Formats: sequence, structure tokens, C-alpha cells
Amino acid sequence: MRHNFRQVASEATSGVANVVRTQSNSIRIESVDVDAALHEYEQERISLGRLAELLDIDRDEAATLVEARGLALRIGPNTVEEARDEVRALRKIQSR
Repeated sequence: MRHNFRQVASEATSGVANVVRTQSNSIRIESVDVDAALHEYEQERISLGRLAELLDIDRDEAATLVEARGLALRIGPNTVEEARDEVRALRKIQSR
């Protein structure tokens, strides 16, 4: 189910659930904790596209959320893996 941006933003302070870092250092989502997902973005562990995918919002909404939190908005991938993450997120959004 796609989340409503206002719902995600309003839940941002409530700590909805857990972003889990696995032993292989990848991120697995049990359910979304907006603060934890934003922290992963701030630490440059995930891209804006991946943040949007994790929060089940579109990329523009994720950018708005990042800016509203006073975080630096990183545009464009820094690595090939980030580019692949963004392509996967876009394909997932397009398939809805």
C-alpha cells in the first residue's frame, strides 16, 4: 500500500518501526521508521531514490521531507550502486 506523504510526515517523529542493517551491511526494512530512514540518507548509506522507496513515497516527496528536516539534498548518484538503486526505485514506482 502506498503511503500518503502527509501520513509519513506526521509519523516522522513517532518512530513507526525499524530499519535493520544486516550482517552484509545491506538495509532490510521490517517496517518503516522515518527517522531511521532519514538517518541512513543523512549518513549517505542510501540514495534519495532508495529513501523514497523505503518510505513508499515519490522522489519529489522524499526531497521535500529531506529539505523540511534541514538535511542536505544530494542530487544524483555518487556510485554505480546508487544509480542502480535509483533505477530500481523508479521501476517500482512506475509499475504501480
